[in-house]
Amino acid sequence: MKKKRAKAILRHSHLHESPFRKRIRILLADDHTMVREGFRVLLEKEADLVVIGEAQSSEETIRLANTLMPDIILLDVTMPDFNGLQAAHAILNRHPEMKIIILSMSSNDEFIRYAVQIGIRGYVLKENASQEVINAVREVALRNHPYYAPAIQDKFLEFHKQSAVKSENKELSPRETEVLQMIAEGKTNKRIAEVLRISVKTVERHRQRVMEKLGIHDAVGLAHYAIKNGMILV
Repeated sequence: MKKKRAKAILRHSHLHESPFRKRIRILLADDHTMVREGFRVLLEKEADLVVIGEAQSSEETIRLANTLMPDIILLDVTMPDFNGLQAAHAILNRHPEMKIIILSMSSNDEFIRYAVQIGIRGYVLKENASQEVINAVREVALRNHPYYAPAIQDKFLEFHKQSAVKSENKELSPRETEVLQMIAEGKTNKRIAEVLRISVKTVERHRQRVMEKLGIHDAVGLAHYAIKNGMILV
């Protein structure tokens, strides 16, 4: 079933190829089918945009990013397996040149700070996505400029300034943030290792470092910290 669907997407894309200019190839990742369909219709009304693939989980997003090599990934934060920012980090570790635009309901400071840390090129709030997503895709893909929703632009600029300054020792690294989020979500060290493709011992080292930096020494306390700071959605 999945193979047939993938072929249909590629065939659909070929029919819309323009002989005059290269189209921007987009991977669309959201766990809700109706949301993906809505974005696909919106994007493909534009002559220069084409959706070449769709993903409904973070694991599938990573796999399709590796195989399709899209120009742009439009990626939801909330996914059924692990969150989209963690998927984005995994993709950018392997393909640092890849351009990812986050689609989110949240303007939470920690999400935005983390997006800046890992190199996200755009961040669009879903409530205004229909108006902004096309502009965001073109700005990032064609002009190689970052695009942040106007409502959170000041936050992004501030976090970019902060990231240019030497980090304080207590500040969590992107990998430590990922581990903290997964601990708060109730994942075991073994499952975290599987998702991040690292060893269990490495997870344990990150976990210990997080506890030392935050001064919190149990999983319940870490979960409360993550929820309080909006690092996971509950």
